Amino acid sequence: MKIYLVEDEADNFYPLTLLRPLFEIKCGRFNFFEKINKKMGKITGVVVRDYIEKYIEKRYPNILVNWIDTRDEVCFLKANTILYEKIPHTEGVVVTQTQEKVAVFEKVKRGKINIKEVKKIFEEKDTPKEIIKASVYHYPWEIIKDIEKLIEEDIENHGIKGEILKGAVIYGESNLYFGKNSAIEAGGLIDARTGKIYIDEEVRIKGPTVIEGPCFIGRGTIVDGAKIRPGCAIGEVCRIGGEIEATIIHGYSNKHHEGFIGHSYIGEWVNLGALTTNSDLKNNYSNVRVQIKGKTIDTGLLKFGCVIGDHAKTGIGSLINTGSIIGIFANIFGGGVTPKEVPSFSWGYEDVYRLDKLLEVMKKVMKRRDKTPSPEYEELVKAVYKMEISKE
Repeated sequence: MKIYLVEDEADNFYPLTLLRPLFEIKCGRFNFFEKINKKMGKITGVVVRDYIEKYIEKRYPNILVNWIDTRDEVCFLKANTILYEKIPHTEGVVVTQTQEKVAVFEKVKRGKINIKEVKKIFEEKDTPKEIIKASVYHYPWEIIKDIEKLIEEDIENHGIKGEILKGAVIYGESNLYFGKNSAIEAGGLIDARTGKIYIDEEVRIKGPTVIEGPCFIGRGTIVDGAKIRPGCAIGEVCRIGGEIEATIIHGYSNKHHEGFIGHSYIGEWVNLGALTTNSDLKNNYSNVRVQIKGKTIDTGLLKFGCVIGDHAKTGIGSLINTGSIIGIFANIFGGGVTPKEVPSFSWGYEDVYRLDKLLEVMKKVMKRRDKTPSPEYEELVKAVYKMEISKE
């Protein structure tokens, strides 16, 4: 079976998808691509937005990008899907238990293909239908709502391979995986009684720290005097302190100081200044609403914090409003409560971050973690800058 992932709802995940395809959105220990790949086997190709095509071709050299290389039937699968069983071959449409389309089988001509063409196929094809157990996530807050369950599903093994130093405490050892070359120091407490915990290799946990499951902590991350409440999935090479709860943080991001981040989704290479804190519950206990590109959306949730895009930075004492959306490369400073929507490439709340300056800083930041942006990544940043600033 030839599987093609389609990112037809990438805009719903703004700003997280400005510099990455929808299928790289983390939804637990793994992202959508990794979860689908584990369930279905090799993915043949992807159908992505035009401006991100060249970057994806370099990033995934072994899969086809916006190109059909067969005259046989292919399976177009929504990239924001989590499968709980394999997709069976059918002549028509695959739907979830709630009758939502997740995949369509169709013969298409060999050659270039785009999202608009695939969306038309989804719209026009209705029967026959095959029902499978699957979930489609349409917005980041839907992932946060289910994050404890999603982390639990991704943790299959347990065992202690790392070093537990004198003075550290572990509860619920049978629910814990602790990777090799990792260490928990005196004053660290890991409580896996509330859910599974997976701590990857080369992680350092410094006391006093409390980690409650379910939780995932990626390779090379340092946890320094933190309170990590249930439902946190933290990527590789992060720096974590203060208090976090029910939050996803992509790799190479820093929340090293005191302050609270809860029920939120944080991108890559984000730096949160000391005492940065977000609200995740309104005083009147009504549903949290967000504003994306001027459009107001009701999340349907009482608790949701914020979305912060890649390379964003907050100054000390930043207070992030309930349901805020903060764009990529946004620089927030000056104290006070943030607006509900901070555009990408903002410098403060009124100016625009100069392209030459942000590229210079990006390289400095990445070099601190022994990384260098690829030429393709730099070109992608420039393309998104032009695209976003032209809309101002």
